[in-house]
Amino acid sequence: MPIRRKRSFVLALAAVGSVLFAPSARAGKVYWVQSFEDRIQRANLDGSGPQVLPTFVFDPIAIAVDPAGGKFYFIQSFDDNVPRADLNGANLQVVLAPPQVLNPVAIAVDSVGGKLYCAQSSDDTIVRANLNGTAAETVVTPPTSLNLKALAVDSTAGKVYWAENPANNIRRA
Repeated sequence: MPIRRKRSFVLALAAVGSVLFAPSARAGKVYWVQSFEDRIQRANLDGSGPQVLPTFVFDPIAIAVDPAGGKFYFIQSFDDNVPRADLNGANLQVVLAPPQVLNPVAIAVDSVGGKLYCAQSSDDTIVRANLNGTAAETVVTPPTSLNLKALAVDSTAGKVYWAENPANNIRRA
């Protein structure tokens, strides 16, 4: 059984690549999740000083950083919540939960616009909410199932980008 879990981790890394990492130049750190190690880590941008954050997590699958607000947001594979914590891992709280979001798979933060974007696999839509979780709304509803895997926001251009698997498409709205 441990071998199967390890193989799944490798496949997850290959499938989502940089989704597991959330660089934040303003915070001077890079944040990442280690799904099967059940932890969130950070390090300096040059890779020095890695540390495990004290936030309790179980099988985290995605992370996004809001350096302006001093928070990071993440998704765990076993529940439908989107929690956030301070950049040091303290003050954990849930900001999105059902019915606002179901089966979240990817997240992105728009620090400039003060919004959190969340792709959900339950209906392959993208939901947007304020960074505190209020005013959740669906902003992208594709005509067909897209199997969303990654999400990014370009605040300046006012665009949201997402990756689809297995179609290997990147789209924007």
